[in-house]
Amino acid sequence: MDQKPIERLGFSKISGSSDAYVDIVFVHGLWGHAKETWTKTASERSVFWPLDLLSENPGLEQARILTWGYDTRISWLPFRAMNQQDITSHANDLMVALQAERSKDRSRPLIFVCHSLGGILVKIVLDKSRWPSSQNTQIYRSTRGIIFLGTPHHGSEAANWADIASNLAKFSNPGFNSSVLQGLRLNSQLLDNVHERFRYMLDEGQFGIHSFGETMPVVRLFGRTVVVPEKSAMVGHKREKWRNIAGNHLEICKFDETTNDGYKAVLEAILEYIREIEVSGPQHENCCITAVSRAPSHLDVFACGNDGQVYTSWWIRGSGWQDTKWKNLGGDFSPGAKVSAVARHSEHLDLFMCDANGCVKTAWWSSEVPGWSSLRGWVPARAQIYLYNGLASTEQIGKRFLAWGSGEEPGLSGLEGWVAWGQRLLPSGLVSTDWEQIGEGFPAGADVAAVACKEDRLDLFVCGNDGKVYTTSWTKDSGWEDRWKPLNGHFSPGAKITAVAQPHPHYEQIDLFICGADGSVKTSRRNGDPEWTNWQLVGPEQMFPGEADVTAVAREEGYLDLFVCGNDGKVYTTSWTKDSGWEDRWISLNGYFPPGAKIEAVARHSEKIELFVCDDSGNVKTSHRNGSLKWTNWQLVGAGFTEVADVTAVSRTEEQNLDLFVCGSREQEEYGFWWIRWGKVRWDRWHLIGKQSLLQ
Repeated sequence: MDQKPIERLGFSKISGSSDAYVDIVFVHGLWGHAKETWTKTASERSVFWPLDLLSENPGLEQARILTWGYDTRISWLPFRAMNQQDITSHANDLMVALQAERSKDRSRPLIFVCHSLGGILVKIVLDKSRWPSSQNTQIYRSTRGIIFLGTPHHGSEAANWADIASNLAKFSNPGFNSSVLQGLRLNSQLLDNVHERFRYMLDEGQFGIHSFGETMPVVRLFGRTVVVPEKSAMVGHKREKWRNIAGNHLEICKFDETTNDGYKAVLEAILEYIREIEVSGPQHENCCITAVSRAPSHLDVFACGNDGQVYTSWWIRGSGWQDTKWKNLGGDFSPGAKVSAVARHSEHLDLFMCDANGCVKTAWWSSEVPGWSSLRGWVPARAQIYLYNGLASTEQIGKRFLAWGSGEEPGLSGLEGWVAWGQRLLPSGLVSTDWEQIGEGFPAGADVAAVACKEDRLDLFVCGNDGKVYTTSWTKDSGWEDRWKPLNGHFSPGAKITAVAQPHPHYEQIDLFICGADGSVKTSRRNGDPEWTNWQLVGPEQMFPGEADVTAVAREEGYLDLFVCGNDGKVYTTSWTKDSGWEDRWISLNGYFPPGAKIEAVARHSEKIELFVCDDSGNVKTSHRNGSLKWTNWQLVGAGFTEVADVTAVSRTEEQNLDLFVCGSREQEEYGFWWIRWGKVRWDRWHLIGKQSLLQ
C-alpha cells in the first residue's frame, strides 16, 4: 500500500479519512520511533503492521489510524543538544497535539495502543484531561479503550521504579535522554499517584483496558533482562483484561502476519472496543458552566456549546430566567471549554477564553452599548476604538453609530484609518467585532484567569508553553497592554491558575495559586508594588495530585483561605492572614471525592464560607464554617447527576442568597444546566434552565 512517509515527530496519518467514526492512536515508548517501534523486519521484508495489517481489516474501514512520535534521543550531528524533556512534558505535548489533530471533531471516540512507557504518557494525559474544568476534557470523555503493551504501571510489588529505569537503560541507545530515566527514579511517588488515579478512572467505567506482558528477556551486551516483570505490567483492576504475548519487551509490539497470536489478541481487543462504540453511540461533550452576579437582582451564566460557540442566559428578579434557548455569542473554541467571566461593575461584563490555536480572546457587554461586542457585525473602526478605550459614551458617538452598527443605516463618513488594537480593518474603514484577540502563542485551550481589582482595570494570567505564567492588563485610559509579561515559575503548559483580588483601600493586591505536576501548591503576589514576588511553597511539598484544582477565597481584607482535594479524596484547607502569613500545615475536612476534584467555595460574608463538590456518584455535597474554626459534616444538596459534574456557586451578598449551578444530566433526564437557590432558611428545588443539545 502506498503511504506517505511517517514523520519522526508529531502525528502521522496511517489510514482513514476526516469522516471516520473512531481514532486509533499509537504511542511508542520513550526510546522508540513512530514507525520502527511497530515494524517487524526480516531479511526479505519489513511489516509496519498498523498500515500493512490493521488498516486492511474490514472491521476498521471507517477508522482513522494515527501514530505519534516524539524525541528522547541525542542527535549525532555536532553541536546539537539533547532533548531533555521529562515524562510530564512529553505527556503535555501529546495532549496539545491530540487537541490540534482532532480540532474538527473532538468528540470522536479514541482508542490508544501504547508500548512500554508510552502507556504512562497516555495515563498522564487522561489524568490531566479528566476534570470538567480542563480545557482538554474531550480527550478523557472520548477515550473508549487502551491497549498496553509492556507498560510498567507501578513499581511497588515486582520492581521499584529505579529497577525499571535501570532495565530500560541497559538496552537504550547511548544517546537516550537520561532525564527520562532520572525522572523515573526521582518521581516514583508521582508516578504511583498517577497510577492510583488511573485505577479510580477505571472505577468510573469511562473506558476499558487490555494489558499484555512479555515472556522473554532481552538479550544484549549487558545480559538477559526481563524489562517489565509481569506484576508491574498488570494494572491490577477488576476491569482489566490480561494476557501474555510470546516475545521480549522489544518484540511484543511487532507483528508480520495476521495469523500471529499476538496480533490476533491485539486486533480482537480493538474490535471489542469498536463494537462497544457502535452499541453505545456518541457521548455528550463534558461541559462547564460559569456564573456571575453583577448586581443582587441579576445572574448571568455562560457555557461553551458542542459547536465551540459561547452561549449565555440570564436571570432578573421578578422575571426569572430569560428562556431555555440560550443566546449565541459566537466564538470558535473547544466544545465544553470553561468561560472566564468578570463583572467589573453592575453594568459591564467581560469574557475570556483561549482557542485551539493558542489565541486568547475576549468579548464584552456594556449597558451603554446594545448587545455583546461579538455580535455587532462590522462597525466603524474609529467608533469602536473609542468604545474599547472608554474615551466616549454612547451618547457622544451618537445614535447614528448604533443604528449603523445594527445594519440599519449605511456608513459614517470620515472614519477611515482608525483601527482598534487586535482587530481587522477593511478597505471601507470597518473592523470585525467578533471575539477580540489579545494574545497568541499559548497552549491550545489554555486556562485563562481574570480578575478586576477595581472598575477600571482588568488583569489576565495564562501559563505559557515554556511553563512560565504570563500576565497582561487593561485599563480604561490605555486599553490592553501590547505585551504579556512573564512571572517566571515552571509549571505544566496551560496549567490552571487561580487568581484572587483582595480588597484593600490603598493598593491593588492579587494572589496567584497553582498546583504543579509534583502536587505542590505555590503562590505569587503583587500588592502595591509593580513587581511580583517569587513563587513560594504553601504548606508541605508534594501534598496533592499533580495539577489539582486550587480554590481560593478572600472573605475580607487580610484573609485568604485555600481548598484542595487530596490523593485520599479528602478536602484540605489552609489559610493566610496579613499578621501571621501562611499556616504551615493543611487541615483535613474529610469527605470522599475524586482526588484533585474541583471544589467550589463562596463567602457569603466575612464569617461564613461554603464549599460544594460533586463526587463520582453524581452527588453534590456541601460543608460550611460559620464564625468558628469547626466545619460541618458533608451534607447532600442534590443527587443523581453525572459523575464528577461541574459545580458553580454564586453569592448575592446583599440579599443573603446563594445560587448553585450544575452542568450534567440528572436522574436520567436530558444533559443540561441545573439551578437551585438557597433562600433564608432552606434550599429550593432544582430547575433545568437550559439543555446542552440546544447549544449548537
